[in-house]
Amino acid sequence: MINASRFLRAANSLVQLSTPRSGVVLLTLANPPRNAISIPMGDAFVKAIDDVKQMGSAVRCVVVTGSPPAFCAGGDLQFLNDRMSFPEDENVREMMTFYKRFTRIRDLYVPSIAAINGAAFGAGLCLTLSCDIRLASAEAKLSFNFTQLGLHPGMAATHLLPTLIGPQRAAHLLLTSAVVSGTEAAAMGLVLKAVSAPEDVVTAALDMAGQIAENSPQAVRCTVETLRSHAGSTLETGLLREASCQSTNYKYKKDLTEGLAAVKEKRKPSFSNLS
Repeated sequence: MINASRFLRAANSLVQLSTPRSGVVLLTLANPPRNAISIPMGDAFVKAIDDVKQMGSAVRCVVVTGSPPAFCAGGDLQFLNDRMSFPEDENVREMMTFYKRFTRIRDLYVPSIAAINGAAFGAGLCLTLSCDIRLASAEAKLSFNFTQLGLHPGMAATHLLPTLIGPQRAAHLLLTSAVVSGTEAAAMGLVLKAVSAPEDVVTAALDMAGQIAENSPQAVRCTVETLRSHAGSTLETGLLREASCQSTNYKYKKDLTEGLAAVKEKRKPSFSNLS
């Protein structure tokens, strides 16, 4: 278990941090019942991400979820209403700052998994796009409901969603503000899989995070960086990136030596004391 006592969030914090498994950090949006995206929530999220960074190599994977009953049922409506009284150039600056509070999870050096245990709407669903993997409750309701509100989608939705599920499906979800279930989201690739019960989603995400935590930390971190930078790259750029990362693996040696030895000895590799 990570020794994270000085990082644990107070009970009334908007983002709670805990360490339920060795190498795994759980971030919980904690402003039920909606867990709405807001500036205070964003500031708490940035603080939590910074805390994870300070934990260093002890962290192998991060899981993000929401306090029941919702994962995150969209943005703070008062914030959106207030924006109408500000000049356009100021709103551009404000929204860029607002988005980056939540896309900051992509700055982490480890994979992140979104455990969508309830409703995920608008900016809340966009937050999950910045994670590397998404799991959802089968009955959860998901929607990019921006156009229904009279808004252009934000928080990187138009950049990340087409890459994830294809331009046509992305256009459908973004233009219609359609609501889909976790099961439907899994069928179209928006989430990796749907989990039958809402209370089991976090457990499934933690199990997956535990699997990741057992693998080579150095190799996982390189792979995460490659996957995040892949969009828009050419084949040649991709090949060069892979060759460069494998060259680093060869130079680092410790994880690769253990991995190869485990294959020869027909056992699971143990990277816990190597990185």
